[in-house]
Amino acid sequence: MCKLGGLAGHQHGGHLVSKIGIATFSSPGHINPSITLATELDRRGHEVTFYTLVNGVEKIRAAGFRVRPYGLDDLGADAIEESYRQLGNLAGLAAVRFTVELLKRRITVGLRDLPVCFEADQIDGLIIDQVVPAGAVVARAEQIPYVTLSNALPLNLDAIVPPVFSNLGPGRGPLGRIAIGMLNGLQNRLATPLLAIANRYQRQNGLPRYNTVSEMGSDLAQVVQLPAALDFPRRQIEPSFHYTGPFHNRNSRPPVEFPWERLSDDVPLIYASMGTLQNQIRHVFETIAEACRELPVQLVLSLGGGDNADDFAALPGDPIVVDYAPQLELLQRASVCITHAGLNTALESIAHGVPMLAIPITNDQPGVAARIRHHGLGQVIGLNKLTAGKIREGLQTLLQNPLYTENAKTFQRTIASTDGVGQAASIIETVLGDGTNRPIAATAGE
Repeated sequence: MCKLGGLAGHQHGGHLVSKIGIATFSSPGHINPSITLATELDRRGHEVTFYTLVNGVEKIRAAGFRVRPYGLDDLGADAIEESYRQLGNLAGLAAVRFTVELLKRRITVGLRDLPVCFEADQIDGLIIDQVVPAGAVVARAEQIPYVTLSNALPLNLDAIVPPVFSNLGPGRGPLGRIAIGMLNGLQNRLATPLLAIANRYQRQNGLPRYNTVSEMGSDLAQVVQLPAALDFPRRQIEPSFHYTGPFHNRNSRPPVEFPWERLSDDVPLIYASMGTLQNQIRHVFETIAEACRELPVQLVLSLGGGDNADDFAALPGDPIVVDYAPQLELLQRASVCITHAGLNTALESIAHGVPMLAIPITNDQPGVAARIRHHGLGQVIGLNKLTAGKIREGLQTLLQNPLYTENAKTFQRTIASTDGVGQAASIIETVLGDGTNRPIAATAGE
């Protein structure tokens, strides 16, 4: 096994310039914030290389970064596209279990291919997406210093904070904590197949076994895109756990064509997006359109690449339907965002002071939606209770009750006062860029 630990490079702005690798999940919701972080590290003089599956390569290269795809023999573009199509039609625990199956295939090829990739590139330090456990296992085995990155909700378990797939609020009283304990046990059981694959690798290399996925987190620093203000209070927070804030930069995204001339200034704009993964459930889009048809609003509906806009030409109310939307620009004009409660869309809505109507589907979306509800940033409708009437009622409440917009504006100011990507880059430089590889503890203000 190759043993890579010492950093090589030259001084830049008080830090040692290094070769930093980013192992990221290949969906846009993970690649977009990772590119923003990489852009800041590049600005500071570091050489950044991405490691991901083939379907993430084009977007990363378009942003100007070197990328080394892995798993090409097992996980080609067609196979990944088909798996995302299947995932896009699922919801709830069925989708969570399907996601675990996806991760099983990815951790298997990652444990096989990533050691070769890291050795070939002589990487000095790594940033490992929390949902790329193979990267953490390999980095620790090869003694490459690494930082854990949570672009989505952090998977770290806590006695009073439900796991990410739960729509519960923070634990209140003994019964609430018992419920959270049971849900935490479910997350550990769901992760058992991933641990089995990781521990087989550990045995083959004479390394200690992992008991939980949380043990794969970095001892140096765990960087979380979620702002502290948006989370629930935690009891079991690791010393290396750092809340930062959104990694948003419109300059790191390619331009998207949009029929701006069709927008009206006479009625409120409702922007709706169900993300880029859980976006194949057609009746959700149809129900949103039906709800807006009887309201004095204009609906813009982004399909996120899940379907063709031409197939939705007959939706009621004549909404503007596009395959992809310039989301940041539309949020500047929107009055409400209808969202699947993906963390990136939620953070971008808050950054623009826009209240949300959340329709969580699966994975960490119920957890994000629970935080939206808890902090008064919007309303939540479960997929199993979704009707045009409930959406219409929720939109009317958000448009007419100023408290939701006021709360969103308050959080907007909080986010505006932080430099999430700058904080994250500074933490990464501190633990990877001074040659000591010492942990950095979170400060009280984070």
